[in-house]
Amino acid sequence: VGSATGKDGIHGATFASADLTEDSADDLPAVQVGDPFQEKLLLEASLEAIRTGDVIGIQDMGAAGITCSTSEMSAKGGTGMKIDLDKVPTRQDDMKAFEILLSESQERMLIVCEKGKEASIQNIFDKWDLECCLIGEVTDTGRLEFFKNGEMVADVPAHDLVLGGGAP
Repeated sequence: VGSATGKDGIHGATFASADLTEDSADDLPAVQVGDPFQEKLLLEASLEAIRTGDVIGIQDMGAAGITCSTSEMSAKGGTGMKIDLDKVPTRQDDMKAFEILLSESQERMLIVCEKGKEASIQNIFDKWDLECCLIGEVTDTGRLEFFKNGEMVADVPAHDLVLGGGAP
């Protein structure tokens, strides 16, 4: 839910950790500009969605974007997810799978809701004039499966990607 995914968010966390030099201006696509109004709408809509009791989990798509939010939510819940990257709203038509997976564009959240309650959540975000798309489903595999153009582009154990799991 929230803003569309864009190339502006790729390498945002790595940029934040890099030493700045005279050449840093060439890295400006990694610098994101937040939208306080959009952020306020997303906050209010998210709180309203949570109050319905239909939300099982919700997480921002900060560092490492969808990759991080899906792995952390799945690892904590002991589940997996199947995500169709073609359903993720994007700002550019030509985004590659890895760009969608790693984008850190601002004002985005991943919501897992009760099965059958998707319309309730959709109605809330429509009311707030915010994008809300069903991009996948929770599975019992413990794995993250990402698809683009009908092909699996990644299949990894969720637990291995989080701190406390297999990640260094």
